[in-house]
Amino acid sequence: MLCSVFISARISFSKSFIPPLCGSFPLSFCHRKGRKTSPIMDAVSCSPFSLAHVIIIAAAYVRRKQAPRTCRRELVSPGMITLFQEDGMRVIESCAECLYDKQRHLSNDPAFLSEIQEIIRNRAEDDSAPYLVYLFGQVYEKHFGPRKPYAEIKRKYNDLVLTREETIRRKIEDSEHPLQTALGYARAGNYIDFGAMNVVKDEEFLKLLEQAGLEDRDQAVMESFLRQCAKAKRFLLIADNCGEIVLDKLFIEQIRKKFPRLEVTVMVRGGEVLNDATEEDAGYSGIDQVAQIVSNGSTVAGTVYGMLSAEARTAIDSADVILAKGQGNYETLNGQGRHIFYAFLCKCELFTGRFNVPRLTGILVEE
Repeated sequence: MLCSVFISARISFSKSFIPPLCGSFPLSFCHRKGRKTSPIMDAVSCSPFSLAHVIIIAAAYVRRKQAPRTCRRELVSPGMITLFQEDGMRVIESCAECLYDKQRHLSNDPAFLSEIQEIIRNRAEDDSAPYLVYLFGQVYEKHFGPRKPYAEIKRKYNDLVLTREETIRRKIEDSEHPLQTALGYARAGNYIDFGAMNVVKDEEFLKLLEQAGLEDRDQAVMESFLRQCAKAKRFLLIADNCGEIVLDKLFIEQIRKKFPRLEVTVMVRGGEVLNDATEEDAGYSGIDQVAQIVSNGSTVAGTVYGMLSAEARTAIDSADVILAKGQGNYETLNGQGRHIFYAFLCKCELFTGRFNVPRLTGILVEE
């Protein structure tokens, strides 16, 4: 009884005393102390309240192991969901396992996989999946040389969408709300993702295009987006994939028609990474004819602010409205304290679980 009362008292202000839970595995690398440790070992060594502290830490650790980190969601108004970040879109254990499996499919070389495991074990709590994949790429090139380029794949999907561009443009312009319709198509284009998807199927993509459109649940966020664009001076679209960027162009055409005073910028990757859109894709797709193009100066499949070029940071900092496309941009930008709209398809278990939706569901959310 006395022990339970003491523990209850400690729990009420445990955040002031409990040291950080370093890492996600039972035995992990403590970044701050630079040694192998575990949460329970930290409790014993760091706390003056040894026994009670150990019990509290153990209970918290079990809860963390049993349930994935989640975003609490609160319905602010019909159709609008505001995300309150508890841990952010970071790398939980199931995500780490998926990332490792994808590297194992590239090579079973023990030395290579050992370094991949070390990166995963030593990851910081705020490291995102796109950043870890960037580190994996460096390890791969050290062992095996440059990875197979995606140039042919990128050309294929840029052409696949370009051949349908006029048909889609007519459907957009003939619709009741062209800008909303265009955003629906641009979001459907997020399917073309050779990072998140194990297999990209042309027929599945074309089916998504046929069904493209915003849902009722998107309307409140869309209305907020329109209101903010109406009073904005600078709009930034952070692009994601090849092929998708052609549909982004059609969306930009409509946003310029509706808000002709907007200065529109599109940000692309600073170099080749998976099938992500670069300046070359921007030129090939023609989006450079309707918007200013800025390279982010990075080869991360996302937007890690600290790794961006000065020009890219200025574009983000000076934008009045930002729309970031794709899971990778969401993972790297979400929870950073910026006001951003996100549009993407949920393509993996991390996202379907976080948003509680089926695979390939379109998401439009405002942070």
